[in-house]
Amino acid sequence: MSLNLDQMRKEKVKNQKIFWFLTFIVGSVAFGSYYYNLEEQTIKNVNSQLGTCQTPEEAYRETQKALHLISAQLNSGMKNVNKLKEYDQTTRKIFKK
Repeated sequence: MSLNLDQMRKEKVKNQKIFWFLTFIVGSVAFGSYYYNLEEQTIKNVNSQLGTCQTPEEAYRETQKALHLISAQLNSGMKNVNKLKEYDQTTRKIFKK
């Protein structure tokens, strides 16, 4: 009788391990498919938002605006670099003498 009871316990533990293993597999597949679909939706949304300009002229104007903004930032940065160059030259002259 105890042998049969011991064997039943082993079967129960084995069945529980199989149950949790299969639960893990199903959960992994569900999570993977959800993540894959989420990435696909994100890619579709990004691709649909590209090319918002309707005409080439509009795209050209928008590009000019963007380049103008970049140019303004670069020009102000270059002014600061020139000031630093002057400061560096002055300090070199002072400390050389």
